[in-house]
Amino acid sequence: MRSNDRSASGMDALLEETQESMNRSDTLLDGSISSLAETHEIGINILSTVGEQNETLLRTNKTAAGVNSTASHARSVLQRMSKRALYNKALLWTIILLLICINSFIVFNRIKR
Repeated sequence: MRSNDRSASGMDALLEETQESMNRSDTLLDGSISSLAETHEIGINILSTVGEQNETLLRTNKTAAGVNSTASHARSVLQRMSKRALYNKALLWTIILLLICINSFIVFNRIKR
């Protein structure tokens, strides 16, 4: 009978070890599930943030394109203004030189008489 007692006590010990092993596995599994849920939540938050940043970048890109277009138009206007100013300056100097020539001619003719 002692053999049966040893066998039963061995079985009880094996059963107890198995139960402890399962409890440890359950604890590890619960921790893993908790970590997975946490990681999933972090992933969702990151995706949300990335989506918002993408929208911000798209809006910024549109704004930059508008600014670029406005700057190009302003550059064109400034170039036209510069050309007009140069033309007006040349015309003014031509008129001044013409008036100097006419006045010189008049003064020369009066001195001759």
